[in-house]
Amino acid sequence: MRELRGVPYHQASGSRPLELDLWLPGTAPAAGPAPLVLFVHGLWLQGRRDDMGPRTRQWSPGPFARIAAAGSAVACVDYRLSGEAAFPAPLDDVRAALRWLTLRGPELGVDGGGRWSGASPRAATSPRSSRRTSRAWPVP
Repeated sequence: MRELRGVPYHQASGSRPLELDLWLPGTAPAAGPAPLVLFVHGLWLQGRRDDMGPRTRQWSPGPFARIAAAGSAVACVDYRLSGEAAFPAPLDDVRAALRWLTLRGPELGVDGGGRWSGASPRAATSPRSSRRTSRAWPVP
C-alpha cells in the first residue's frame, strides 16, 4: 500500500491550495486500474478530509489503508469550508478533485473516471456546469 498525503489538486482564485490524500493498493490489479473510492467528509463547517468519525479513529490500520489493502484506491478530498468561501464553492472544489483524479488516474493506476456512487458529492456536483478549467497538479 502506498500513501500520499497533502497532494495539491486545485487552487481557486484568492484561496489556499486544496489538497487530497491518496491510499493506493500495493500492486495493480490484473484486470486494469484499481477502483477508486472518493471520500468527502460531510461537515461543511468543519472537519478533516481523512476523518471518518470517532468509530474509526483508533483503528490500526485505519479504514482507508484497509480499503487500499483490499485492492481499491481511496482519495480523501479537502474543500473550502463555509467560513472560507460561499456556496457553491465546496461543490466546485469537489468537482475540481473529480477532474484531477480523472486526469491523473492513469499515472496513479486508478480508475478516476469510471462509475460513481455516493449521493452527496455526485448529486451535488452534477447539475452545475463543468466548463471551468482546472489546473492538474503533478503527482509527487
